This record gives sequence, C-alpha cells and structure tokens, in this order.
Amino acid sequence: MGTITRNKTGKGRRYRVRYRKPDHTEAEKRGFTTIREAKLCLSMVTVAKSKGEYIDPPSSRVPVRMFADSWLRSEQPPMSKPSYYMTLERSWKNHVAPVWADREIFSIRRS
Repeated sequence: MGTITRNKTGKGRRYRVRYRKPDHTEAEKRGFTTIREAKLCLSMVTVAKSKGEYIDPPSSRVPVRMFADSWLRSEQPPMSKPSYYMTLERSWKNHVAPVWADREIFSIRRS
C-alpha cells in the first residue's frame, strides 16, 4: 500500500506516489501529470511486491554482468553437477555475454 499526494509546480499540478519497498524503507516516484498515472504506478508496485518481482530502481542500474556473475557463483558445485555448471558457464560466455553483459537491467524490455 502507498499514498498519492498532489503538489503544485511551475508546470501545473503533479502527483507523487510514496510506498514502502520490501525491505521496509520508503521510496517515491513523482511527476505524474494525472492521478490515473499515479494510481497505475502504485498498483504496479503493489502487485510486483506481492509477486516477489519488485526490483528497486537504483539497483536496476547495474549491468547484467554483475547479476550473472553472482547467479553463476550460486550455481557452482556442490549446488549443481559440475557438467551442468560448465554448460551454464559456456553458454553465458559464448551466447549471452557478448550481447547482454554491458546492458543495464532497467533498459531491458520484455518486447
């Protein structure tokens, strides 16, 4: 849950959304021109938190390489078989890294 507040700026009326992140710290997004946009943003954040898919905006500015490195470390033996890990590592180096390694996570869209 969160709150939507209205404030007046030089460009007219704008709306601000405040909510709590999963780690219980407060976050806000501002600059919405309509209350509908603000409600939609708050709804999307609430649904993402409830599904466990919430990504903190500052954290999403890291390159995919950092995420992949930590994920590959978590898959190392004894968590998985050595042959499976070698396949993952090889696929990352040969197919995924050349295209995706330097992209920031927030810039990737599903489409």
